Amino acid sequence: DGFEDTAPVGTFPKGASPYGAMDMAGNAWEWVYDFYDEEYYLTSPLNNPQGPSTGDRHILRGGAYFSSVTGLFVSDRVGTEFEVPDYPGFRCSADYMFDDHVTMKNESNGNTITEIPEEIKTQVSPKDTMTMSYIPAGFFLMGSDDGSSDEEPVHEVYLDAFWMDQHEVTNAQFASFLNEIGNQEEGGQNWIYTLNVFEKVINRGGEWSAWSSHADHPVVAVSWYGARAYCDWAGKRLPTETEWEKAARGGQESKI
Repeated sequence: DGFEDTAPVGTFPKGASPYGAMDMAGNAWEWVYDFYDEEYYLTSPLNNPQGPSTGDRHILRGGAYFSSVTGLFVSDRVGTEFEVPDYPGFRCSADYMFDDHVTMKNESNGNTITEIPEEIKTQVSPKDTMTMSYIPAGFFLMGSDDGSSDEEPVHEVYLDAFWMDQHEVTNAQFASFLNEIGNQEEGGQNWIYTLNVFEKVINRGGEWSAWSSHADHPVVAVSWYGARAYCDWAGKRLPTETEWEKAARGGQESKI
């Protein structure tokens, strides 16, 4: 793609999912909220699954610029320690709150359909100015019968409507967060690994800033705790694994 490492976010808009989510494969691995359980799909709930209640690993999704092809599959799951120091980035999600712009339609069978006008299918998050895409409520098929055993079985899941960041959080955005909150320690690890070769956010004289060459690239070398803290600061949250996959698939059943 012409880049030595990550690409600036939104560089490839033609690769966006039908819901408008960009860079969901092959730029930076992305933390999601859930604990990892290899057999979770065998017993996961049908409605709004939140992942296992406990665990010693969290999940990365989406693959990175150096990943193999299978790591780019939309169903690929990687369970890893909270403090992996090299490559994880992230994006945030938010609950969709019903408002006056929503139209409710009653079907003849008694079911209610929620519609949102085209002109408000995106919103800008006020804290970090991130554009977010509206992901509609409904069922979708999650998982794969052609991948690793932890992707099985393919199963139907229902999610309420939600918002998803259109791209990963950038180095510049994360630097703004650190300038307000600081690089704190949580879970025995710093939120970002400042001595990591992949990391492009630096502190000079107490001021955090992004490398000028990578200000609009996805932030990496972030712990799961750091990703969660940023999303909390921005008034959002880490997406669940199910939300991440639905936003990436965009109603499609393809692998990538």
